[in-house]
Amino acid sequence: MSKRLVVGAPHMEIADAVRLMLQKKIKKLPIVEEGTIIGLITLTDIARTARIEPQMVGVIKELQKSGWLPPKHMKKVLDFYVV
Repeated sequence: MSKRLVVGAPHMEIADAVRLMLQKKIKKLPIVEEGTIIGLITLTDIARTARIEPQMVGVIKELQKSGWLPPKHMKKVLDFYVV
């Protein structure tokens, strides 16, 4: 049985996209509109955008408080942004 593809919407908030990616343990999120992939965002792209970093750090800290632990393949990126 294959897993259902996790996708984002064109107008979703960045914080919601980050939360979804972290909760689903994915580093890339296809953006779909009317059944067609129109783009792709990555955690690295989001993290590199200076004005977004505080939101991403906030989402990570919020998830960590609830007991969430990052998978090994994301740890390097997350350690860079969350001290």
